[in-house]
Amino acid sequence: MIDPSCETARNHGHVAREFRSGRPRVVRTLLVVMLSSFLSLPVIAVTPETWVTSFIRFVEWPQAPADSTFIVCQPPDTPELDLAGKQVRGLTLLVMRVARPRDVSRCNLFVAWGQPSKASVDWQPWITAIGDAPVLSVGLGERFCEIGGAMCVTSNEAVGRENYRVNLDVLARAGFKVNAQLLRKQFPRQAKAE
Repeated sequence: MIDPSCETARNHGHVAREFRSGRPRVVRTLLVVMLSSFLSLPVIAVTPETWVTSFIRFVEWPQAPADSTFIVCQPPDTPELDLAGKQVRGLTLLVMRVARPRDVSRCNLFVAWGQPSKASVDWQPWITAIGDAPVLSVGLGERFCEIGGAMCVTSNEAVGRENYRVNLDVLARAGFKVNAQLLRKQFPRQAKAE
């Protein structure tokens, strides 16, 4: 006669071995599904407000702003920045619209972030008005740095992320000091000089 308790024990052992051998396949399948869904998610762009506050954190102005108020200027027809009243490095941000390029002299930072749906804007008159004044200019696209902007946020479609470029010549002429952390994170990395 067969002892049912022994037969049951042998059957459970067999089932357990089958489950253990199948478990790596299940785990691998789940991992592949999770990774593929993660990789197919669209890249979330960093907001203009995040770029602006990050640049304020890592750049030192030649003179401290009066009464701890930091004036962030935007030209007309650009998206409204949600920065009014925010604190960065102990400075209270004030967002102001400037209608004419000559008005940028009242600013600590100028944000040239055009509407994505509109045709490209000619930022040259604004950059010319800033000249060597200690007004940090932040804009969108490589072209902004090419015409004399200080910080340029670029979109790299190939890797699906936004990067930034620092125009050191412009920053030096205006008397800005840049934290090394900002330069280490610069993309694309500059080739080392020999």
